[in-house]
Amino acid sequence: MVMYVPDSQVQQTIIVEARSALNGVDGCSSVPGFSAGDIDPGAKYLLFGQYNGTTEFPQQFGNVICDLSRTRALTIALDWPTEYSQTFSNYISDAQPNADDALLALPVWDKGSTDGRSSAATLRLLQLLRRLRLAGRDIEVTAFIPSVPGDQNDFEAGIAGQLEAISAKGRLVVALMGSLHATKQEVPDPRNTLPPKMIDPAADRLPKDQVISIHFESKGGTAWGLGGPHKVPVFGGGQTLWSLYANTINGFDGRLFIGGQVTASAPYKQ
Repeated sequence: MVMYVPDSQVQQTIIVEARSALNGVDGCSSVPGFSAGDIDPGAKYLLFGQYNGTTEFPQQFGNVICDLSRTRALTIALDWPTEYSQTFSNYISDAQPNADDALLALPVWDKGSTDGRSSAATLRLLQLLRRLRLAGRDIEVTAFIPSVPGDQNDFEAGIAGQLEAISAKGRLVVALMGSLHATKQEVPDPRNTLPPKMIDPAADRLPKDQVISIHFESKGGTAWGLGGPHKVPVFGGGQTLWSLYANTINGFDGRLFIGGQVTASAPYKQ
């Protein structure tokens, strides 16, 4: 019996084609200025602060995951109740064509949930994460919003505790959350200004040298939340979409600028 062994050039072609097939996932685009090498190997948490209910922020978050997951094992953490984690885990590994059914059965998609997390853009992000997993990327998806009695500081402490537990596996935790949770400094509580009460966000409760916190920015626009579309403040400008700062600014280590205005993404179920 004669065994055929490809020569080195053929072997290299096979490897390149295999990698191309692995990395060519539908829905992935590059983020101008971003490189996976920007993320320090010693970082345990990569946090993205956003306004919920936009089309563009979850889309660009997904593009960052596309790039990072080529070379790193990731745990994607989303700001949904922790009890949804198992559904997420099952969903991204389900190759059946009706996999969306179990996901869309979660109560967060109900018509009465209008805080932006139930948006069509969120569903597209989850569908992208599933395609990445089924294409062979080493990713997990979990949720980090705990059920915690108390005030905002108790809630932030609960989120930080969940993120620490998620990071115990040693994988890079890449989380999408509201901007407040991702801020690495105390901020005044807008509901209690006289006398001022300070909120210590989740990101500020984690080891500073292990956290890279990124602020999503845009030239304004609209988001879906508070029961309907509302205006988003203008943050950022210029040409570069992704950039890291030399030092933390306003509680963030860098930004991901959309390059224009954001548009509202309404709830998937209306």
